[in-house]
Amino acid sequence: MATRRKRIDNRREDTAIARASKRRKKKRRSTSLYGLFLISAMALLIVVTLGINIRKSQKTLNELESKEAKLIEQKEEQLELREELEERAVYVKTKAYVEEMAKKLGLVYPDEVIFKPEEEK
Repeated sequence: MATRRKRIDNRREDTAIARASKRRKKKRRSTSLYGLFLISAMALLIVVTLGINIRKSQKTLNELESKEAKLIEQKEEQLELREELEERAVYVKTKAYVEEMAKKLGLVYPDEVIFKPEEEK
């Protein structure tokens, strides 16, 4: 009977140990699930943050590209204007320009005669 009692006590101990082991495993599972949840949440947060930053960067890049295109266009216009002004500067130094301005002012060469048509009355 004592051996039977030992067996029953051993079984009880075994079942108690098994129950404690199950509780520990269950606790580990819930702890590991909680940790997995935290890691997943952090990863999701990082992905969302990176997505937002990429979108902002893309918007800024698009704005800068449009500004660059406008500035290149302005540069080309300024270069054309510069060429025109350089040509004008060369023309201003010519005798033809001086004669043109003198005629606008009503000046004539000493031996030149100007004929004007009669005005109708």
